[in-house]
Amino acid sequence: RARYHPTPTTMSSFSGRTELEESRIALAKRPPFRIIAGTGNRQIAEQISEHLEVPLLPCDLGSFNNGETRVKLNESVRGSQVFIVCSPRPHHINDDIMEILLLADTLRRSSAVDITAVIPLFPYARQDRKLEGRVPISSALVMDLLIAAGINRIITMDLHCGQIQGMTSKPVDNVAGNIEFVKLVRQTCVSIGIDISQEVAVISPDAGGVVRAKGLKQAVGANGIGFIVKERQGAGQIECMNLIGEVEDKVCFLVDDMCDTGGTLVRAAQVLKDNGARKVYGCITHGLFCGRALELINESPFEKVFVTNTLWQGENLSKCSKLELVDVSHLLAEVIQRAASCESISTLFHPGT
Repeated sequence: RARYHPTPTTMSSFSGRTELEESRIALAKRPPFRIIAGTGNRQIAEQISEHLEVPLLPCDLGSFNNGETRVKLNESVRGSQVFIVCSPRPHHINDDIMEILLLADTLRRSSAVDITAVIPLFPYARQDRKLEGRVPISSALVMDLLIAAGINRIITMDLHCGQIQGMTSKPVDNVAGNIEFVKLVRQTCVSIGIDISQEVAVISPDAGGVVRAKGLKQAVGANGIGFIVKERQGAGQIECMNLIGEVEDKVCFLVDDMCDTGGTLVRAAQVLKDNGARKVYGCITHGLFCGRALELINESPFEKVFVTNTLWQGENLSKCSKLELVDVSHLLAEVIQRAASCESISTLFHPGT
């Protein structure tokens, strides 16, 4: 009667171990989770990799002759927890979104058990609702595409509108960039010799950012808060701006989630100076700096504009002397580490919660 006899596993000519044993050893040496970098701001992915001491997953990213995005993994991810790190760049947003989707699909089809997209600047976040008829809710569509591609969790930073987290049933961690600006505000106040509790006001350039400004005010212990009411004629065109709050003889920190063309930010700084502010500083999470933004900032009343590296700012720093870079790679690395090990992320920002 025929019986099944498994074929003996071949021996490694170098170590004397079988291929199965070699495979198990390699699996044991594999990092507890994997990180893969997209094209959008690959620099921050490399910095996160260094902080976590987890090498980037080798892959080929490019395009075919007709412009279609090409993705290929060069290492097994079977059974792995994988974090895709990519921040879509201005003027390349759609290409970078497609790359994230294809990376997620590739990982899912390669048997990764858990896929998290780390997207510091969430694309289409400003199109989160219908302000007029016959327009899309683009951020909801982007969220649907990410989930359909196989992504189980999204980590982002300073969403333009917090309600975007509710556009999916999957977990969305909205990391607060204020934790880094707290240190800068304190250092700046010490360097110019002022009392934060008496001489500092935190200002939002619009009513929608008041919560963000309030959080920074409470964190640093400032005594002033305000916001600017603006009336728009159209996209990127502002008719007038009015200040709500008292800034007379105060050092003001203007806090916003992003700077696009710089028009709102620069005009807001001028409004503060016109209302008696002693000095004005900017705190921006996402620096898109499109059009004449850098030129406007250079000519503005800002002392400095602090901007994080959620987008690569290499060339912008050389073009604008008032920009100062704030590195958030270590913060995102800590969030990734906690997500990978199922630890609380909220305690990073609210100790004791």
